[in-house]
Amino acid sequence: MSRRGHKYLCRRGDIFQLRLPVPKELHLKLRRKELRWTLGTEDKRKAIRMSLQAALAFHDLCDNLRRMKDVSQDLAEQIARKFYEELCAAWSPYQDVHPADYKRLLNKNGAARADLFASLEDQIVRRDFPPSEWESAKVRTEAFGKNFDHLSKLEQLQVLEGMAKARIEFLNFDEAREVSLLDAYQPKDILFASASPVQSIAIGTSVQPNLTTDDPSRHLSMLVAVFLERGSADGISGSGPWKQKTTNEIERTLKWFVELVGPTTPVTAISNDHVREFKDGILRLQRGSYSEQSFIHAQTSDKSLQVSKTTAKKAFGWVKTFLNWLANESYLTAAPGAKLSISKQQKSSSDERRKFSPVELNRIVSSPIFTGSKSEKRRYEPGSYQCKDDWYWLLLMLFYTGVRLNEALQIKARFVDAEGKFPHFEFDGKHQDLKTFSSDRIVPMHPDLIAMGFATFVNRRKKEDPEARLLRGITSNSELSNYASQRLGRYLDRIGVDDELVTIHSFRHGFKDALRDAMVPDTAIDKMTGHSTKSVAAEYGSGASLATMSEYLGKANFGLSDAVKSKLMK
Repeated sequence: MSRRGHKYLCRRGDIFQLRLPVPKELHLKLRRKELRWTLGTEDKRKAIRMSLQAALAFHDLCDNLRRMKDVSQDLAEQIARKFYEELCAAWSPYQDVHPADYKRLLNKNGAARADLFASLEDQIVRRDFPPSEWESAKVRTEAFGKNFDHLSKLEQLQVLEGMAKARIEFLNFDEAREVSLLDAYQPKDILFASASPVQSIAIGTSVQPNLTTDDPSRHLSMLVAVFLERGSADGISGSGPWKQKTTNEIERTLKWFVELVGPTTPVTAISNDHVREFKDGILRLQRGSYSEQSFIHAQTSDKSLQVSKTTAKKAFGWVKTFLNWLANESYLTAAPGAKLSISKQQKSSSDERRKFSPVELNRIVSSPIFTGSKSEKRRYEPGSYQCKDDWYWLLLMLFYTGVRLNEALQIKARFVDAEGKFPHFEFDGKHQDLKTFSSDRIVPMHPDLIAMGFATFVNRRKKEDPEARLLRGITSNSELSNYASQRLGRYLDRIGVDDELVTIHSFRHGFKDALRDAMVPDTAIDKMTGHSTKSVAAEYGSGASLATMSEYLGKANFGLSDAVKSKLMK
């Protein structure tokens, strides 16, 4: 067999992968420098045959892309006509409407249609189009093999105007269909006179858009790439760009979905069966499976090794989000598998994660990190080595502030005030990666931390570099919070705090319970912990002041014995 097939192959564990370099002149069109898929086989001879077949198909694709027309003056009109055809093809008559309600429904729709008509005409006159239309224009221009960002400003406005006119013409079409379902519709705007004729529609039929299924820009793998690019750059739900950790998680999940359905499958061919099969596979995922594994090899039939339903539900949710995005962007008329879901895992109260007990807390602060260890690398073994280093202060910060592990690891030294009238931590989303908008907050510093010498540690770090992380001594080549969580988890196991229902996050549970026991108002607790509140009253004003929250915090009893605390304050 020819050895030329070898050059596209690489191994990930025992499984072969295919790596196809994208020609330089096509980087912009495909938005990739390389395409990579798993072949799902350990057989080298089979992998070579598959790689040769894929390489031939890929070269044909590249040739087709090279033949695509350059930007021409009629591009905007082509996009507008295509958009109009898809809008009309997706139209369906109202069904299951009681005759008494039908007239009211038409009146209501007529008023909404008039408002939208006026808004669209205003957009055209003022050349002022909403952000959502700019995003839609990008997608539709890319479907014609062009990069919207590379068009001139005039060409971009032409595309946007054409799409607005298509929407106006569709409103005319929608109005005509309310009058008659039998008569063929003749567009009023001459721009759409050459569009595919819209004939009568039989009542009860479900019409699918006449989308071009052999268009590479509508292949599943290409639209997954667009989805990931949009999400990581701008977000897709109005909540802002995805965090890198989220992007990685979504990319891994969608990679498996692409593997199941097929990278060159047109998105219009995605069926309910595909979504159901993926859901079943996600429920069989093995805990600890990694992105390089094929979807088949990431599954296990051993229920004791499978991921929790909560984890499976989250992964399946990303696929549902992607499919809904395809529908919202008019690639599909409706998202397949809309009624499929994974129910949330029900847990008994005895299975819920809990806070540390007083016995466990005192065991932690009486362990070698605090009383003396064997050496810097053998912190879990008792000894004479004592060092109030980053791990020492990290545990105390988690205990006395209830902050998330990732927040404590990220905060810069200059955002920690240990000497002011009201010592505090300032968590600012502009300078660190916070979980939610409500995570932007100021957390008072407990007096015990000051008494234990925390101010000395903070001031030393500020003097060294105020812009660096406060806990800069904790480093890792992998994701920092995962590394720290795993290391502290192993430490707790080795000192005998090994109940599966307690983790590092249990400090946060204990912090909230201590504040509740001190009769601190829920709004103040939510503000200190960075939780959003459902209270309407909380929407008014800026909440409790730092002075008030400091007073609240000083009243809380976190469960440490006086004897243990006195040792820490020496």
